[in-house]
Amino acid sequence: MKTQMSHSVPPPAVQALLDEAAWIRSLARRLARDASEADDLVQETLASALEHPPDRGQQRRAWLAVVVANAARALRRSRARREVRERAAARPEAQPSTAELVERAGLQRELVEAVLELDEPYRTVVLLRFYEGLTPRAIAARLGVPVATVRTRTARAVARLRMRLDDRFDGDRGAWLALVLPPPLAAIPPKYTQAPPVAAVPLSIPIAGGVLLNAKLAVAVAVVLALTALVLFRTSGMEPSSPPDMVVAGAPIGVAPNTPPSSQLRDVDTAHGRSAEAPQIASTKPAAKQAVPAASAPMLRGIVMDGDGRRLGGVAVGIERGEHDVSTLATSTVDGSFSAPFPAESGPLVAAGSAWSTVFSAQPMRGGPDAVVVLAPRLHLAGFVVDTTGALIAGAEMRLEMPADLRTRFSVDMDHSARIDQRTASDDAGRFEFDALPRLRGAELVVTSPGFDARRLPLEELVDPFTVVLNRPGQLAEVLQGIVVDVEGLPVDDATVAFGLETTRTQPDGRFTFRLDDPRSWNARMRVVPELVRAVRVGFLPGEWAAPVVGGKPTWPPGVTLRLGAEALTISGRVRGADGEPRAGLRVWALDSEVFGAGRRGPLVLENVLAGADERLWSFVETDAEGRFALHGLLARPYTLRAQDPATMQMVDEVGIDAGRTDVEMRLPADGLFLRVASVVRGHDGTPIAGVNIHPMCDVYRARFRGDVVSTSHDAVDGVTTDAEGRFTLERVPQALVYLRLDGAQILPLEYGRYAEGDPRFENAPVKELPRDHIEALDIRVDRRAHVQIELADPTAGDAFQLLDEQGRPIELSVFEGNNRQEGMQIDLLEGRSPVVSGSDRGRTLVLLKSGVEVDRRNVALDPKATTHVAW
Repeated sequence: MKTQMSHSVPPPAVQALLDEAAWIRSLARRLARDASEADDLVQETLASALEHPPDRGQQRRAWLAVVVANAARALRRSRARREVRERAAARPEAQPSTAELVERAGLQRELVEAVLELDEPYRTVVLLRFYEGLTPRAIAARLGVPVATVRTRTARAVARLRMRLDDRFDGDRGAWLALVLPPPLAAIPPKYTQAPPVAAVPLSIPIAGGVLLNAKLAVAVAVVLALTALVLFRTSGMEPSSPPDMVVAGAPIGVAPNTPPSSQLRDVDTAHGRSAEAPQIASTKPAAKQAVPAASAPMLRGIVMDGDGRRLGGVAVGIERGEHDVSTLATSTVDGSFSAPFPAESGPLVAAGSAWSTVFSAQPMRGGPDAVVVLAPRLHLAGFVVDTTGALIAGAEMRLEMPADLRTRFSVDMDHSARIDQRTASDDAGRFEFDALPRLRGAELVVTSPGFDARRLPLEELVDPFTVVLNRPGQLAEVLQGIVVDVEGLPVDDATVAFGLETTRTQPDGRFTFRLDDPRSWNARMRVVPELVRAVRVGFLPGEWAAPVVGGKPTWPPGVTLRLGAEALTISGRVRGADGEPRAGLRVWALDSEVFGAGRRGPLVLENVLAGADERLWSFVETDAEGRFALHGLLARPYTLRAQDPATMQMVDEVGIDAGRTDVEMRLPADGLFLRVASVVRGHDGTPIAGVNIHPMCDVYRARFRGDVVSTSHDAVDGVTTDAEGRFTLERVPQALVYLRLDGAQILPLEYGRYAEGDPRFENAPVKELPRDHIEALDIRVDRRAHVQIELADPTAGDAFQLLDEQGRPIELSVFEGNNRQEGMQIDLLEGRSPVVSGSDRGRTLVLLKSGVEVDRRNVALDPKATTHVAW
């Protein structure tokens, strides 16, 4: 009998999977470390897909992308665990001597006493954390306090223990590290990329050649192991393999200036090193001093810190000249400080090298305070955004949100440091990538996409790669759905829809969705009750729908249709100079355009969106060679127009110009300039102040929402700096609608004569506009800038504070961040601690508040030359 052989044919599901093998391999290569690892990922993906195929109806590639990402994550976790086991199994080369054992035992006994002598509530937190091995979340649940409070108390307690050891060894941390750490940790070279686990230490462990520790001693060693290992590895750009709840101890702030030195808490550096890429383990040898150029050369001095306020040594910083283009300037020394000749090129100071991500950049200032650069270990993060069916989502926006208490972690003046914004969006394949996220405690990744609920993901819990799954609003959630159509009734893609302040964009089918009860929406945060939903698209008049009011509240149906109108309108005309001749290059804009929602970077102006300039708040056009202009994207109503000469900021307004007009004539006024403005700038004590910058400035546009000013755009021309006698002179300054902006590292900003444009915020200013009668003999008084930070022993004792002058009047307090400023008459405390705040040298009394009621007050003398730290 002849046997006939047949070739087997794969079943349809297997064949479909094999058809995707090339695509899977391409994706795996992007996620893997090397070609071998990519092959492993392909095999794992195919095996998983054959064993657990996708549900019917799921998009195959979207589902496979999730499987590949999960396989990559599992592979990396397995590799990390294997490396940890291999290092833990390594035996030390040498055993300590008897003398070292005796000295180590004595030190451990002293540390036991220090732990037990800690004040409450710090002692309890340390024992629960390191003796019972509880996580911060478990401790918070047991004590009935927030998790952030547990972390703060742990950090402060460990800092006190660390300082006690530093004091005993005269600041030589290398000496006590060698005694306290067991040999396997004390001898770890810096080449390793991960630290052994330090979160859990058994109650009785062998240390130093067989010496067994009792339970109390284990507490002390656990604390020190956690502290020192994290100091060594976290500041070296290495990530410990302990759980996310493990906290690195931060340096405490000081106390009031009049406290005796013996009771002051001093800053302790926790990073030592020499390499610009990754700080090295502490050395017992003194660090080599950087070469100091000739005294005549202007110097730039600064400090490098991590995201918890500790100083970083061995880190290179430089001037950012462009994206991925940093010119190295200096490397920080052991105490985190650096100095270099003042750079000729301009740009912010950032991290140089690939190990660190910049959290706060610093702007170099001649004669100003130390430039403070804040860094965090650099985190690469990539993956996919999908919905609950596995379908890839394109265009999902992702941004890093800094922790609310970030500024309270620093005990130095950071007025001239600015936070770095981190955001991206998923591409057409649903893939996203962050190249340099800062691994920052408490930071969150916020993911949003039209038609989906926002996701907030703790950065500490994310691994690379990972997949973000977005949910559509649930059936139980109250939602407003709708569709945007054009004048012919066809769906409109990518229209901007505003529901109160909250905004979204329509999908390709014209549909949109809003949650009515979203507690994180702009409406909830700004306490806005939406009364209108409005859609706008470039070139068309808006479509809108107003909710009927029932019982004093707007009532929203399950769905609405918004129909866009005809083309938006235009105003055109000509601008002439004082001599009647047409002027080219002048700016023209509408003063009273309308804010209709909040965008990614601030208020969205309706007319700007209609004209295609939705990212700009102040939007203007420029006149051509014949002085002509045309403003597009206007509604069918009258507008107030403003024209400006950018060289001098001289302006003219025209009121009541109906949209659609083409014959508008505007003319700059004659004799509208002060030929010379001269003044002397003094402190309140009458002493002249040198180095103050003065710029003529004006408010060119105020964004209003429901009549209230929500944002202001400014314009300025080149200014001057006061000389050694505090004097300055300006030429050709407009007589109307302009004020003088005074600023500098030594003073609080002053806007002299800002009520010129009738801004009600400045109606009580002593000088409402530039005085004409003595414009060449001005005497301007300013507040010297003084910094203060307070910390409460009991974080529940107060939630805010005020600063009063000699007459008991509140003084405005400010938190600066580069060019941005938040000001108010009181500053909130987070977990009993404030950021470093800018106040006036006129401040005499600090008032502690709780729920708006005074609970205590203290006299204070603020020093403009140093930050005053107050322990309350």
